[in-house]
Amino acid sequence: MPTIVKHLQQQLNFSLCCTYLLEAPFIIDNAKFFSGALSAMSTMIFLELPHLNILSKMDLVKDSVSKKELKKFLNPDPLLLESEKENETMSHLNPKYLGLNRAIAQLVDDFGMVQFLPLDCSDKDDNRSVETILSYIDDVTQWSEGQEPKEPKDEVVDSDEDF
Repeated sequence: MPTIVKHLQQQLNFSLCCTYLLEAPFIIDNAKFFSGALSAMSTMIFLELPHLNILSKMDLVKDSVSKKELKKFLNPDPLLLESEKENETMSHLNPKYLGLNRAIAQLVDDFGMVQFLPLDCSDKDDNRSVETILSYIDDVTQWSEGQEPKEPKDEVVDSDEDF
């Protein structure tokens, strides 16, 4: 894959951006979420491209997760696993997996590269989240900067005026 990316960039002069989609229901299980975040981070490192991480299918969790809780996932906080330790869903796990989950969360936090944008396409009239993501893609690929520069309009100078 890196060979294809280099060919597209160098030989064909494409501006590329990698988008990594992680389904929002992963945030219901914090350990699963950090596993997805680690996968996103490894993709970022492997492809060496401008990268956007997107939490898709937000409509599936908007009733069960508050906006305040969601912010903790958009910029992953390793302390999420500490709060889940008290949760009933983690009580059935072997304690060594809790340690592994904490190590994964700490690794994601140490690199500080993984952040997510929410994507909710449930409202057909409101496509702000798609527009926002497209705007981010334009920014990371420097799309607007790659356009032809606009020439200033030539001002008409009257011959009667003295300079």
